[in-house]
Amino acid sequence: MGNRSISTMLKFASVLLCVGLFAACSSERVVEHKKQSLLFGTDHKALLTSYRQVMQTRRDFNHDSNWKTYGENDPDVSFPSPADPKLPNNIRRLRPALIICHDDSLDVMFQPDGSHNMGFIAYAVGVTNTPEEVSGREFQKLTNGLWFYDEIDRPLRKSQ
Repeated sequence: MGNRSISTMLKFASVLLCVGLFAACSSERVVEHKKQSLLFGTDHKALLTSYRQVMQTRRDFNHDSNWKTYGENDPDVSFPSPADPKLPNNIRRLRPALIICHDDSLDVMFQPDGSHNMGFIAYAVGVTNTPEEVSGREFQKLTNGLWFYDEIDRPLRKSQ
C-alpha cells in the first residue's frame, strides 16, 4: 500500500471521527434542550390538570398504532396516540413519543434524540404520588402528583 493510500485512509478516518463526535455532541445538546424545556418552560400545574383529564377519559382516545399489540384489549392500560387531536393541546405541543395511561397514573415519555428516555409521571387525585424505583431512572418531584424522570444519571439542574 502506497503512502498516498495510507494518507487518504487517514483523512477518511479523521472525517468519520469528526462526524461521529459532532453527532454525539449534537445529540447531547438536543437532549439537554428538551429536558430544560420540559423542566423550566412548561406550566406543570396546567400539565397535571390535562394529564388527569386524560386519565379520566383514557378510553376515548385513538390507540397508538406503534403499540398495536399492547393494551388494545387490556382494560387496565391504554396507549393514547400522541398525535390524537382529542388530546389537550398542551400535551400534543410537547410532542411525546409514548403515552401509557392507567386509571390512576399516566407516563408521558419523550425521546428527543430517538433513544434517550425522559418524561413525566402523573397521578390521579388522592393517589400516593411516589414513583416506583426503576433502575437507571432519576426522579424529581415537580408538584404534588407530578414527577419528572430522566433515564441517564445526570444532575437535574436549572438552566443558567
